[in-house]
Amino acid sequence: MQKRSAIFALTALLLWNASGAQKPATDSLLSLVAKAKPDTNKVNLLIDLGDQYQFGEQDRNTAKYFYRIADSLSRYLNYKEGLYKSQFYYVDVLIQQGRYDTSMSMCQQIMTKAKKEKDTTNYMHALYISAICQSEMQHYDIAARCYLQVADYYERTSNMRKLAMCYNELMLVYRHAGQFDNAIAYGKKALDLYSQYCLPEKISSPLQNLATVYQAMQQPDKAMQFLQKAILVSKKYNNEYDELTATINLSDIMLRTDPVNNHTKDYISRAIFLSKKEDADESMCEALCEAATFYLFHNHPETAQTYMDTALQVAKKTGLNSLTQQCYLLLSKVAYAAHDYKRAIAYDKLLDLTQEEINTANINRSIIDLQTKYETEKKEAQIKQLSTENHIQELLSQKRKIYIALLLLAIAALVLIGWLLYRNNLRKQKLLQTDKLLQQERIAALEQEKQLMASQAMLQGQEEERSRLARDLHDGLGGILSGAKYSLNDMKENAIVPAENVAALEKTMIMIDQSITELRRIAHNLMPESLSNQSLHEALNDYCSQVSSTSAVKINYYDLGMDTLQPDNTVKITVYRIVQELISNIIKHANASTVQVQIIAKDHLLRITVEDDGKGFDVASLENADGIGYKNIKSRIDFLKGRIDVRSTHEEGTSVYIEIPF
Repeated sequence: MQKRSAIFALTALLLWNASGAQKPATDSLLSLVAKAKPDTNKVNLLIDLGDQYQFGEQDRNTAKYFYRIADSLSRYLNYKEGLYKSQFYYVDVLIQQGRYDTSMSMCQQIMTKAKKEKDTTNYMHALYISAICQSEMQHYDIAARCYLQVADYYERTSNMRKLAMCYNELMLVYRHAGQFDNAIAYGKKALDLYSQYCLPEKISSPLQNLATVYQAMQQPDKAMQFLQKAILVSKKYNNEYDELTATINLSDIMLRTDPVNNHTKDYISRAIFLSKKEDADESMCEALCEAATFYLFHNHPETAQTYMDTALQVAKKTGLNSLTQQCYLLLSKVAYAAHDYKRAIAYDKLLDLTQEEINTANINRSIIDLQTKYETEKKEAQIKQLSTENHIQELLSQKRKIYIALLLLAIAALVLIGWLLYRNNLRKQKLLQTDKLLQQERIAALEQEKQLMASQAMLQGQEEERSRLARDLHDGLGGILSGAKYSLNDMKENAIVPAENVAALEKTMIMIDQSITELRRIAHNLMPESLSNQSLHEALNDYCSQVSSTSAVKINYYDLGMDTLQPDNTVKITVYRIVQELISNIIKHANASTVQVQIIAKDHLLRITVEDDGKGFDVASLENADGIGYKNIKSRIDFLKGRIDVRSTHEEGTSVYIEIPF
């Protein structure tokens, strides 16, 4: 995602040769060209018109057309400066189109002509352009030699501005070659020369390039320092394009090193704003992808999805398959983060298809280049054949070359067909793997459903057993104790009891009363009558009030939106048991003085919060807890398809948050 501040170094070099005056608009230039006489002024107007189409209208083919006309007119007028200038601008378009072989061929012709005319300035200019092409073709050793030769000339002629550009390009070459010490050395030289001799607003270029060197060296802090300086310079001179590239690079580094830093969001927002203002679709797509990555790190997949939907639209608008591929990759990650595996698999398939389109395009481009090269060689060979006495023998040789070329093309076609068949087979295997994964997911879902049904049966059995025990205790043992109490009371009133036994009788009756009270409390805990006669929040309120009055812990109960909630009996009992178990655990283990119980019904969710000011505990120990308290709570929540979040701090208390859908 790293960018350079200038589109091409050649363009900047040509602009430094210009007068600096603002050029007329396209329509005005067309009018001036139409009225101009066929002289040197018309040559310059044609070059200016081509430059306007190249950069203003983004129409490179039309720009090349006007450069060719300027070249022809310069030849007719024997206008040396116009001839070199038109050819250099034409080569600039070829470089922008990625046609480096053709560019180098033209540069070689210019260098031959300049050497013959002893024109060192234009010779070095052509050598500089050749170095650009060698660098773009990843021939970094050749590019470095060319730049060093040009830099030596500019240093001898005291052309410090162009020397600064050479050092800037050498920094990039050594960075690509992995020679970081040389890259930093020339980067600092370029920075010094830009500061002393170049236009101040251009200093953003070496600053950003130095940042890329330090980033390649895994030193993001230094890279960010240079990028921040580049942003300040760009803002000072209102160079929004350089600010845009520096901002995108800076936010990219921050996402890699400190993804949760909120300042990253500010830089990304600025990049989106500048991309929109500059109408830079490619930069806009990259900035939107960075925004999605930021929100993905912050666990907001929905927001990330929104940004990626827009990024995908922009990527398709640019027509760049590489950007579209990047979007599908990030969309897949967003879908996985959102646990939407079906959508993630769909994006993976689109990613594979895009990669196939890229591969196919590369193969087609290679075939076209091969055909073009073949046709060029064929024409050159025919010209040579016509100029020799062995015309017939040369034709036979050319025919053999054609057969060989056709054979090579046939072999290439067979290789391509075999590769496509191989890719198709891989895709089928991937689809089979995907089907297998989906089947495994369905099996897992069935297993989970089976576990939930088992939990439901277990919980229902527990509640039925509790209800039976409560009835047996209340009706059986409770009746016996009550009968004993009445018998003793009757004995006290009607029988003659010795004075020394009256106190023992009174004590016995008090113990029976206490036993009856304790029996009722136990029966109530096993199956509270309030659950049958009252709503859920009324039953919980009664329970909290009862516990608060009979223990040393003060329990505050709050509810919201519960008046309209009418859960079925299973949900009602299960929620009651969850709260009951949580409060019981607090009383037993937390050593708390106050408990806050809050239950809210809103947006089809039942939100339960239980907080205490106790001694707290290590939450990680819950997974290995020996007791069944937490396991009972967890199984009940899983049964209701809810979720639980437990947070605890030592000596500061515990907070339990539960969500249950209804």
